[in-house]
Amino acid sequence: MFGAFGYGFGVKDEKYTPILNDTLIVYTATFYYKYKDEAGDVLGEFPISSSIKVMMGNRVDDDCIKKVQTDALTKGLSKLGFNADVFMGRFDGNKYVDATGAAPSIKVNYPESQDSKEEWI
Repeated sequence: MFGAFGYGFGVKDEKYTPILNDTLIVYTATFYYKYKDEAGDVLGEFPISSSIKVMMGNRVDDDCIKKVQTDALTKGLSKLGFNADVFMGRFDGNKYVDATGAAPSIKVNYPESQDSKEEWI
């Protein structure tokens, strides 16, 4: 629906700000998306942010930049409904896995008509 990252959706205006004597990185950006509906192109954007510690115990976390960006992007995608089952807590802990190790199938009831679209958004 959105296409590839950087075309139908992505981030812009990324900024990494070290704070607290460079022990914390704050990431801010603008998440944007574009899709087509019956009326044509729909464009949207909203701010995303995250923060992460630079140190892991006594050593520098050399993946902190990637982690803070990934966390903010995940939060942005969740606002569009991506991974909704995870954010709704359906996969917390190991209770969703049965004795055979297989995850249960989840049935999602989408409305049958476009008129009732507001009911599930």
